[in-house]
Amino acid sequence: MIVVRALLALGLLAGLYLLCLVLVLLDVGALVVLVWGALVQGRPLQAGMVMTALTTIPALWVLRGLFVAGAEAPETPGGVSVTPEQAPELWAAVTELAGRLGTRPPATVRLTAEVNAEVTEETRLLGLVGGRRHLYVGLPLLAGLTAGELRVVLCHELGHYAHAHTRLGAITYRGHLALRVTLDRLERSRSPHPSARGGRRQNVPVSWIWWPFVGYAMLYFWISSAVNRRQELQADAAAARIAGAGVAAEALWRALVVLPVAWGEFRGGHLDPMHARGYLPDDPLTVFAAMLAAPGYRARITGLARATPSGRTSRYDSHPSLERRLRALGGRGKPSGGSRTPASEAGFGVEPDTVRHCLFPGAEEGRAVLAWAEWVELTTETLATEPVRGLVRAARRVGGAARPALATVLDLLADGHAGRLASCLDPPEEKAALARLDAALFALVGQALVVRGRAVWETTWTGQSRLAWTGRGRAVAAGVTVGEVRALVTAAVFGGVREVRRLRLRLGALGVDPGAWLGHDAEGTRQAEEPVATMSVTVAVDAEESREDRRQFRLRLAGAALVGVLFLVTALSSMSGDHEDSEPASPPAGVFVTPWRGLNPGLPSPYVVPPELLRPGLDPETARRLDELLERGFVEHHEDAGKR
Repeated sequence: MIVVRALLALGLLAGLYLLCLVLVLLDVGALVVLVWGALVQGRPLQAGMVMTALTTIPALWVLRGLFVAGAEAPETPGGVSVTPEQAPELWAAVTELAGRLGTRPPATVRLTAEVNAEVTEETRLLGLVGGRRHLYVGLPLLAGLTAGELRVVLCHELGHYAHAHTRLGAITYRGHLALRVTLDRLERSRSPHPSARGGRRQNVPVSWIWWPFVGYAMLYFWISSAVNRRQELQADAAAARIAGAGVAAEALWRALVVLPVAWGEFRGGHLDPMHARGYLPDDPLTVFAAMLAAPGYRARITGLARATPSGRTSRYDSHPSLERRLRALGGRGKPSGGSRTPASEAGFGVEPDTVRHCLFPGAEEGRAVLAWAEWVELTTETLATEPVRGLVRAARRVGGAARPALATVLDLLADGHAGRLASCLDPPEEKAALARLDAALFALVGQALVVRGRAVWETTWTGQSRLAWTGRGRAVAAGVTVGEVRALVTAAVFGGVREVRRLRLRLGALGVDPGAWLGHDAEGTRQAEEPVATMSVTVAVDAEESREDRRQFRLRLAGAALVGVLFLVTALSSMSGDHEDSEPASPPAGVFVTPWRGLNPGLPSPYVVPPELLRPGLDPETARRLDELLERGFVEHHEDAGKR
């Protein structure tokens, strides 16, 4: 069979060059006939002669791609080579499985950054003599598959060696590349020129050789792709014979459906954006495995499991459809919902330094390498506060403040500038402008709560980060949920000055000063002088707030001492007099507050704000009571009020 396949591949490749030779000879022959007729027989020059002369040079230019591409060596995925000392379990599995399949193990094992595995072989004499073998394994497979599923992938690739599929790789590659380069040249010659009016296709003289090449390309791809699809099914059968059909089907489904989606979202949504900011996790594979194991992302994987694999495929595809491959393995059972131990944690792991070098070759310098848990926390906060960047720029543009704070945005909303703020956000889409303003304001409010220690950003891995109360924040919130705060933010964007005041009141009850400037950038770096465009911070309190907290603590301590003295005096006086027993008065229900840092000293302290005034939705009577309260001055939460 090897000799037959070698002869078939060689015949198809030779036919390609034969077609090229025939086309050139026909072109030159037609030109000779026309010239001979014009000079010897005295016939006048025809338009066809000029056209044929003009097509000779362009035809040779197009067909040159056959010889240039055919001389190139097959492309290799690259990656980082690992020795048996660097990946002992991986090498041991490769050697064992190669022995069970009755074939030679590869000479090198290389790790790549793609969700893929591949084998190549350096052959001689048209593939009749084998040579040095290379195995390429994608890093996402180590973290996304179990040890048994990874063995299936290795069995599949080694099965190509066992059935001598790689012997014809160089010849098949040259044929595919030569045809692809030639067809690309023809397509460019027939495509509209940028200067052509109306984008019309140009009348290029080489278009006459288009159809012969299209016909031969269809024949070549049809024959070679049919052989390739049959080879993939043979490799699947070899893997199922060693590891079992059920495990093989599950590994195939995860490697072709789940991991390409998950790895693309992980790199595009988390790893690459933070790498551009100068941060890398010390162990990227551990982070990826943690994402796959997260409850929220496991639900997404379950949704992918319900999807029916498409049975459609082009006749020119080199791989059969997933449905056909699963059907050949006997189908795929219901995926297990239990915990999965990644292969990277079951002995198939490699050094984190090797992983980082493979993912970002030559781009690690100048990047801070953080512990992976710390990196996840920083990534979550950074991506959650991304909308704040545009909002702060808009606030500086509309309000003119050189150092805008949350209060700056609230003041602009209260003054009716929501539309102007929204129009300054990027991109300026009119329909979604206010919605983006709403999201940006919630991110800013959420970050203010995070700075104050009232909340924390939690990653969901499937979209925008989620804001959740800390223990201290839940106690201060007095039963108010994050969702209700979110509703207050939306009402402030769309509802006008009254809703802005309600949001201020709620922030005061949570102990957040909207006027404090958030003096950290998106990576948590302290900004001492100039304001930044993000107002995105880590969980820390700036120096001004720390001094204010210490002053408030001393005042509260002095107040507590005074209350203790008054209590003793009152108790002693009550013991010396006659009085009737009575039930102690219950404290009024509500949120205890104190005046907003002296803005309204006439407001009694502590003051009780009914909870319904701080929740979304207002009836006319509640609105009237809120207006009366707001006329007397803004208030903030008194943390010791619950002890009174």
